[in-house]
Amino acid sequence: MGRYHDRKDLDTSSYPLVAVCIDKDKNSPNALKWAIDTLVRKGHIIVLVHVNTKGTLGGVEDASGFKQPTDPHLRDLFLPFRCFCTRKDIQCKDVLLDDHDVAKSITEFSALAAIEKLVVGATARGGFRFKADIPTTISKGAPDFCTVYVINNGKVSSVRNSIRQAPRVSPLRCPGSITTSGRRSRAGRRAACRASAEDVTSGIWLNMGNKAKNRVNIFPRMYDFKGVKPEDFLEDTIGVHQLKQDLRWAQTLEHFNVTWLDPSSKTTNSIS
Repeated sequence: MGRYHDRKDLDTSSYPLVAVCIDKDKNSPNALKWAIDTLVRKGHIIVLVHVNTKGTLGGVEDASGFKQPTDPHLRDLFLPFRCFCTRKDIQCKDVLLDDHDVAKSITEFSALAAIEKLVVGATARGGFRFKADIPTTISKGAPDFCTVYVINNGKVSSVRNSIRQAPRVSPLRCPGSITTSGRRSRAGRRAACRASAEDVTSGIWLNMGNKAKNRVNIFPRMYDFKGVKPEDFLEDTIGVHQLKQDLRWAQTLEHFNVTWLDPSSKTTNSIS
């Protein structure tokens, strides 16, 4: 099966978020193969997205808030795609969307998850469940930071290019949302995501409203707190984010030699 949530957390911030829409038609495997050959490299992650139009069939939400399939028939649908990813040494994440409007569901997911590259199989006569205009509708409705590729028989039939950089805030980049070993409990994954819930939520609202288009990533001048080792702090740092505990504040201030807390404080004693 695809390497999905059986190992350590992956750092998804260093490469684009790529999603492939899958169904039972013949162009879905072609779309996945093209995406793997063209858009990603070994060890990277592809998000496999399927829209279930037959009502809610159940599923389990992961740390990113998206549903994973639990229904046996839907799991069987994802299985060959995950196996293909395994053979190509590509990580994969399953996302199940329940909606009667396929195009609307895909475009909203792309905005919500800040998908940078979306690959859709072209309509195949007799096999594809989507209506004839679905790939075109997705291309027109996708957020302007998302490039949409429509694949037919293993080749690109159309491309809708992005016109700006995608936001760096995405539920799929939340710690614990995409993992490949050391499986955590559901509560543990949610706790990790809540560490920056206000930022993720704000970013999601801005993405869906198509606002704040001039957001920039100022790393390495500002970054999230990672730990107390010297390599965890970078030179020319302006700010360290997520110092939500006294001990983190004390450790960060000590590293940069900004000040010293009162020697009688409990926090200072805990450092020593």
